[in-house]
Amino acid sequence: MAPSRPADQARRASLARRSWRLALFIALPWGAALACGGETDANGGIDTNTNWLRTCSDDIECDLGSTCSCGRCTRECTDDADCTGYSGTAVCAAGTGECASLVCMPASGGELGSASEASEARCTHPPTDYTLGTPASCFGRELAECPPGSEPFFDGCGCGCGVAPDYPRRCRSACELAAGDCAEVPFEEMPDYTTTLAEFDQSGDFASRVAGECSNGRLFSYTNNGTTSEARFFSADGEFLGLSTSTDDVDSVCWGKGYWPEPVRCDGATITRVFGDAGFGLVEGESVSLPWAEGPPDPLF
Repeated sequence: MAPSRPADQARRASLARRSWRLALFIALPWGAALACGGETDANGGIDTNTNWLRTCSDDIECDLGSTCSCGRCTRECTDDADCTGYSGTAVCAAGTGECASLVCMPASGGELGSASEASEARCTHPPTDYTLGTPASCFGRELAECPPGSEPFFDGCGCGCGVAPDYPRRCRSACELAAGDCAEVPFEEMPDYTTTLAEFDQSGDFASRVAGECSNGRLFSYTNNGTTSEARFFSADGEFLGLSTSTDDVDSVCWGKGYWPEPVRCDGATITRVFGDAGFGLVEGESVSLPWAEGPPDPLF
């Protein structure tokens, strides 16, 4: 018989581990299994996959029966019946962005903040905590980091960051953060990097306009009109992640700086493109200090 190849040995070892875990689960009394992490879902069903929807990079990080699909512990599916065992609200649906697969995810809880019993059961956080308001949008898309002291969450109404008690959240409203106008736009409808630069090309106002790259591969755009500056941050693929501002109109919470909906890390921001006569010392190839991009302003802590 030919000797086993390393890949075959690794595959058999993985199957053995999963078989052992399954045998142990079956051997445990039902009550003991629940005590070890089974959770009751919003509709009273039992969710035995205790790490369902957690972020992951490999199947081994997920419970038996789950795989790492679109960066989450779930499973690919063809219909809702394939999602039985996760939750009473699990459905088979397609994600967004790079996640075009059908995967098991929470059913939408309806309009955020709705007074309906079903919505209240599925929306576990206040409406202001949701970065994306539909579960499908949470798959296949990079989101900004949650502030220190805050934990990411994902439920039947979408995803976002919970309250960070020791970190100022939303120092300004989305409307107040807008530099130059007050058009409130949902997160999902914010322009991507390519669209933003196209708008910069067409802009005829006096604001300085530049764009560039962060040392972690993210992209940014930046405007400055002498009193207010705004930085918008994007993933390496150009998806909008968040924005931050700095203004001479200082408030008592953030010392004139704010962000929406979460602070986005962008160390080593370097200008790669200048639009028109930028001014304010904004030069191609030079670094630029962006509000909140390297952490909170010094006076905060």
